[in-house]
Amino acid sequence: MDGSAYTAGAFTGHATNDEVVTIYELFEEDGKAYATLSYQFAWPTITDPDGTERDYIKYPGTCVPHDYAGFSDVVTGMGWSKAGAISYVSEPYKAKIPVNMHVGCMGLAPASHDSVDSIPPMPTGGNLDDKRIGKGTTMYYPVEVAGALLSMGDAHMAQGDSELDGTGIETSITGTFKITLIKAASFPEPWMGVLDFPLGSTTDEYIVHGFTETDYLETYAANPGDIYGASSIDKAMANAYTQTRKFVMAAYGLTEDEANTIITQGIDFGMTQLVDGNWGVHAIVPKAIFADGRQGRRALSANTARKLKARQLETPVADLALSKDTVHWGFFSKLLEPKLTIASGETVVVEMASHHACDDYDKMVKGDAGMESVFEWSDSVKAVSRRGANGSGDGVHVLTGPIYVNGAEPGDILSVEIVDLAPRPNAEGKTYGSNAAAWWGYQARSDKVAGAALASHM
Repeated sequence: MDGSAYTAGAFTGHATNDEVVTIYELFEEDGKAYATLSYQFAWPTITDPDGTERDYIKYPGTCVPHDYAGFSDVVTGMGWSKAGAISYVSEPYKAKIPVNMHVGCMGLAPASHDSVDSIPPMPTGGNLDDKRIGKGTTMYYPVEVAGALLSMGDAHMAQGDSELDGTGIETSITGTFKITLIKAASFPEPWMGVLDFPLGSTTDEYIVHGFTETDYLETYAANPGDIYGASSIDKAMANAYTQTRKFVMAAYGLTEDEANTIITQGIDFGMTQLVDGNWGVHAIVPKAIFADGRQGRRALSANTARKLKARQLETPVADLALSKDTVHWGFFSKLLEPKLTIASGETVVVEMASHHACDDYDKMVKGDAGMESVFEWSDSVKAVSRRGANGSGDGVHVLTGPIYVNGAEPGDILSVEIVDLAPRPNAEGKTYGSNAAAWWGYQARSDKVAGAALASHM
């Protein structure tokens, strides 16, 4: 990067309250994948092709008309404009963050409402933002509508527990999933009969998810958006505890007193996310601590016995390819027409787009026909309606689907095993992601400190 707008290590003329976007690049070293900071920019005031001013990063899908040398004219050609020059940091600190590909938002349509915001998590899953929902994890979701209607998106290259500044390293991926329907009439595990939250399972542990409200759509049925003002880490912790107690009592036949002492000594709790309105706390339940108990180990044999497929050198052909016709933006809905219909037990390949890809169109969209189809928005074409946070109560995520599972009925459980998650390189073979320091959620309760003044606050 070059030009007067750039500085080597800090922003110049950058207001403390501005939102900052960091573009990361994936690289490999000694056979391991890492993400490193490529550059940063301060979020500018942007006007979309419809003439709406978008001066805040909470509107993902906004295409940024960059100033840096070599950036193409595609974005400005679609009708996007900005109020002034963008402030950049061209040489940020080169941290080396281990890559942990995972799916931030995956779940089933709820029955209670025709359409719901994709941001707050719910009993049928959705935006859990749990970094453990990656390769080798199987998720279990309670089914509430016929066909289950599974949608997924919001992939992350990396994220720490809490997702504190508002986003992970948002990226696009191709995922391989084995989807299995478990009928209520023949649940093989005793905990399945009490499942009213999304449960994760790996070879070694269960992942119990608790929230401020188990079902915010029931608590705030008339105005689901009220959950944003009711976010509480205390309530999320209390909920995670009661869900964990219920789970281990059902799974292993424990009394409440047995469950409480085992939870205290052997189970870890952590903050999953503090940004999604319905804040999350998770519990990690090691399967080994129950291996010699009187109930025996109740690990799911299908998962512990199955060897996960090795990652292929080439991306597999998608069963649900990415395009404007296979995605919906910012909501789950029982009214959506399925984009793919499958039988229980099928393995499918699904492509997913990051809702932050247009933070740098050239690096994350250009030359990729599927991505270009999703992000096309000019003064004559808006490829995907209800695009992002548009004031109608929708969320922000680009979700691929839904997938209809034959035979799925309310009361069943849908098992989604993540067989593989592969990066989606651009036309040059490079993979990028974006982190938006948006200052929402828990972080918004803290004062902002300009980098140069940080030492005086330590």
